[in-house]
Amino acid sequence: VAVKYLDLAAAQGNAEAMSSLGHAYANGLGVTQNNETALKWFKEAKKLGSPHASYGLAYMYLSGFGVEKNAQEAVKELLKAAERGSMEAQFHLGALHVRGVAPLARDYTKANTYFGLAAAQGHSLASYNLAMMQLGGLGAPIACAPALDKLKLLAERSSTVINLMENAREHFVRRNYKESRTRARAREADRDRSRTASIGRRRSHRRRRARARASRALLLRKIVRRRLDAVSKGDERDVTER
Repeated sequence: VAVKYLDLAAAQGNAEAMSSLGHAYANGLGVTQNNETALKWFKEAKKLGSPHASYGLAYMYLSGFGVEKNAQEAVKELLKAAERGSMEAQFHLGALHVRGVAPLARDYTKANTYFGLAAAQGHSLASYNLAMMQLGGLGAPIACAPALDKLKLLAERSSTVINLMENAREHFVRRNYKESRTRARAREADRDRSRTASIGRRRSHRRRRARARASRALLLRKIVRRRLDAVSKGDERDVTER
């Protein structure tokens, strides 16, 4: 259903809808995974200035999905997306600077900057990486207090999601981009399952309450009927004691 409406919006020239279609086809979300279609939508949205499209293209170039791997082109698109506020692009630039992936040199100061930009927008993994760097004094003096504040906020979130993010990060650092994307999909699936389970629990609770109300109403009707029968027979004793 979502893809249907994205198609309609994209047909009317909506850049974000085009970009979302690109991500849907790149990851097989609600549609059959198709790198060529993903690239088509990313390129169309990029023409209209979508930072999410530039990030999507960068990921395709970085991973070699539908195109030949090209780190230089990937970094160029990441920089465009990051300048326009894409927190995913900012996070990936931070990760690339940590490892020193060509054409970027290892630079912990720049990694700190990019992780900080992404974390300020609510990127959980960027917050985690920034906290680790602050604790280790990488790219900046050791700063335990802000690092612990970030970790505390992360700890208050779902532990399952945090574990999945850490696994995805490990695979990304090892340049196993395909597995990293699989882990990211698993994170989204876990969120969907959590939402579904929550809805199921609420529905189950409502059903139990409805059954309890029906049971009480039935019991009340029986008591009233018995009392009426007793009154009609001239028996004034409390029928509920029988």
